[in-house]
Amino acid sequence: MGSDFAGLNSEPYSSSPSQPQLSRIAGRWRRLFAFVLDSLLLGVIGAVLGAVLYETFVQMGQWARLVGLVISLLYFSFSESAIGGGRSLGKRLLGLKVMNAQGAMLRFEESGLRFLLFGIPFFANGLSLPLKSGAVLFATIIGLVVFGLGGANLYLMLFNGQAHQGLHDIVARSYVVDARPDGVVIPRDVWKGHWVILGTFGVLLCTFPVFVMPKILNKGSFPEMMQVLKDVQKIQGVQTANVREVTLFTTGRQSSDRVFSIDVTWNGPEGDEVSLADEIAKEVLLDDKEIANYSKLRIAITRGYDLGIGSRWSSRAFAYSPGEWRQRVQ
Repeated sequence: MGSDFAGLNSEPYSSSPSQPQLSRIAGRWRRLFAFVLDSLLLGVIGAVLGAVLYETFVQMGQWARLVGLVISLLYFSFSESAIGGGRSLGKRLLGLKVMNAQGAMLRFEESGLRFLLFGIPFFANGLSLPLKSGAVLFATIIGLVVFGLGGANLYLMLFNGQAHQGLHDIVARSYVVDARPDGVVIPRDVWKGHWVILGTFGVLLCTFPVFVMPKILNKGSFPEMMQVLKDVQKIQGVQTANVREVTLFTTGRQSSDRVFSIDVTWNGPEGDEVSLADEIAKEVLLDDKEIANYSKLRIAITRGYDLGIGSRWSSRAFAYSPGEWRQRVQ
């Protein structure tokens, strides 16, 4: 594999008026480091906002990520368009810039579109699925956005020849190049095989939630677990809930412990975690007839926010046997 610092255009730079000067395509590692630096700056902004507006973001729940998305959109749209010279702070420090094949800076709206195609998969990753009608459609859309669009960006940046153009670059017709010298880029067509690979992957992503996911949700103990989640999410203040079964093995013991674990995020008053855990335990004991087969019922309650560019969480966990929970909540 050639060095990432090698350019797409191997021809020597020309100062001849009859031959335009050529810009050199930046390597993937320099782009990655520039993005890391930009992420650190946005992280600082997120931490400051979180300190000032903590309770507001807690109440927003998953919608708080929209705040992080808007901040990031404005930052990259301004800095990587002609307004900011095509260079975010990270790209300035690494000697890079964003431009089109003609050597011109992107317009503000072009830069914004470029970021949205790159940033939306990141901010959509980890969103909780609704446990009601439309869940399969929502799962399909999120899967296509996170793994389809996000995966396409990553795949093309890694394997799209020496241009290192992700899907966001291809749509915006942009290139990330060395800041000096100023010049044009020799565009190259994307190998058609890449589109076949990405199209096949997209079809598989659509197939999983439509045909596979319903079978999984209707198998074994999943129906009971889903009913538990639906009832837990009806409790005031609960924003998201997830359930899982954990098997614990202890050294020196031939048997294992099965733990029924529920993780919730909530925006209720700080300090009310104990009463919330008891209320959740009541729902579990009522909904899941198989709960007696578990050694422990663990309930973890998390309170905080996630902007995508910064987060802050505090958590408390409660774990008792089903019998002990019954004694507590009676």
